[in-house]
Amino acid sequence: MFLAWEQALPWLGKYRSRQQFDLVVLDYASAPADLAQFISALPAASPSVEGIPFDQILDRELAEKHLSKPTRG
Repeated sequence: MFLAWEQALPWLGKYRSRQQFDLVVLDYASAPADLAQFISALPAASPSVEGIPFDQILDRELAEKHLSKPTRG
């Protein structure tokens, strides 16, 4: 399931762990009713995602190196 940040952020903020600010824990014996209702209303099907091989990913330094070169015209 995929969820846009705009949809997730209010819930993540509401149920953020009180122990560490950067930690979000959604592990309940019984989920809060409003959260369970929100999740139940989400579409069951997720869009198809196709991965790419690790060696096909450009890192920032490599991309900047090639983008900063003047083009030959």
